[in-house]
Amino acid sequence: MKTLKILGICLILISGLVGNDFGFAREKRESGFITNVFFETDIREALRDISAQSGVTIIPDNTVQGVVTLDLKDVPLEESLKMVLMGGGYTFKKIDNYYLVGAAVPDNPTFSRLTETKYIKTNYIKAKDVPKFLPKFFTDFIQVNEDVNTLTITASPEIIARIEEDIAQIDIPLKQVMIQAIVTDFTKGVTKELGIDWEWQWDNTKGIDSTASGTEGMTDLLGTFTYATTGELTRSILLKLNALIRKGKAKLRANPRIVTLDGQQATIFIGREEYYSIVSGPVTYPYTTLEAITAGITLKITPYISENGEITVEIQPEVSDVTVEATEERLPVITKRQVNTKVRVKDGETVIIGGLTNQTEFERLTRVPILGYIPIIGLFFKDKKKIAQETEVVVFITPSILPETLPKSQ
Repeated sequence: MKTLKILGICLILISGLVGNDFGFAREKRESGFITNVFFETDIREALRDISAQSGVTIIPDNTVQGVVTLDLKDVPLEESLKMVLMGGGYTFKKIDNYYLVGAAVPDNPTFSRLTETKYIKTNYIKAKDVPKFLPKFFTDFIQVNEDVNTLTITASPEIIARIEEDIAQIDIPLKQVMIQAIVTDFTKGVTKELGIDWEWQWDNTKGIDSTASGTEGMTDLLGTFTYATTGELTRSILLKLNALIRKGKAKLRANPRIVTLDGQQATIFIGREEYYSIVSGPVTYPYTTLEAITAGITLKITPYISENGEITVEIQPEVSDVTVEATEERLPVITKRQVNTKVRVKDGETVIIGGLTNQTEFERLTRVPILGYIPIIGLFFKDKKKIAQETEVVVFITPSILPETLPKSQ
């Protein structure tokens, strides 16, 4: 009897211990924690083990293949799936009460089931420019709607998160640059009085300015010169310029200011726009159209700010003149002189562009007082001359970086 009692007590204790172990395992399974060791295990087999341990159905599609080596210890179910699938670039998505696993690429039949769609509206950069800054792999998941400046991203949650991180790095406010331009006309030969020897700056062998500090491409073959000044020299030249204007040796055409973004082109036009009637069509049914012709000075300026605060300025000046006026028999003739140059200066320094000649013709009428105004007789007491004048257009361009936050007014 005693032996039977002792045996019964042992069985009860053993059954209790076993019951506790089963209860612990059941609790682990229901809580979704995974403990397992995989050594060069086929991914599909690893997924079957995780499915059996968690009690959750996991369905891999036809793209899933490869092996995995991994040691899991009390790892949550979804975290376990991420770790198993990470090496193969696969993702998963919970649908109802099961998980679908596969490659979230557009040519996969399960792409629509594995992905999500998110709309991102950019703040500072154009949506159409975003794909240029992203790795090519991501462009297949992005569609651009230029009308509303929005990106539509359809991809796995991991790729969407990565694309959002990359966009956050580039969708930032660009620095602004204030560009001040002074456009002047100089009587021929007077530019030397500014203290700049243009001929010395000209390198006949290379066609570039070999002495001006901070310059890169200076001139074209037509003899257009570019000079980059330092801070002290800028003030000296501008003082001399004011003196020449007061003496009548130089004429100020315009002094515009314009603000543009880093890397964005600013355009300044100083001149006139005229319209000419042009008769076209057959002789029996002719029709007249108006054509616009512009003449003057056009400045296209694009600043690029470097990390050290220097500014590379790409400048495209153009001077155009109507040399032959339009008549009923002929169209007007326009001459243009243009150059493309790139100069590197410090914030607030000035770029000077010279050598752009401007030819103008005008008539000067002189009369003898009183006699010159008498009808018929006055023809013998007045003189009409056609005068051709050649001036040199000199452009002073000063780019300055604007502070990101303007100081508050007192």
